[in-house]
Amino acid sequence: MRTDDFRGGMILQRADAYQLVECWSDTVGYTRAPRQVRQDPDEDYRFLLPLTGETVLRQGDEESRLTPRAAGLMTCSAPFELLPAQTNRVAALPTRDCSVHAV
Repeated sequence: MRTDDFRGGMILQRADAYQLVECWSDTVGYTRAPRQVRQDPDEDYRFLLPLTGETVLRQGDEESRLTPRAAGLMTCSAPFELLPAQTNRVAALPTRDCSVHAV
């Protein structure tokens, strides 16, 4: 693959306390290393919802395969790898509040 063949994009929507990020790209992995966790702490969680394709989330000793019918919750205060198996679209909702509220 030539470097000018890469395709990707992002849509960001924000409110006061939340943001919704939809991103898509050709196959590319995202890593947050221990050094990055120390240098740039992030106590928010990310609720990941694959819209197309499959994404592998590795954090600690755990590995989860997320598909459009399976969402995941991850912390950014620990190292992780996020590896799409193919071109996909993922929506992520950063939040500090992970409590469940009955409606």
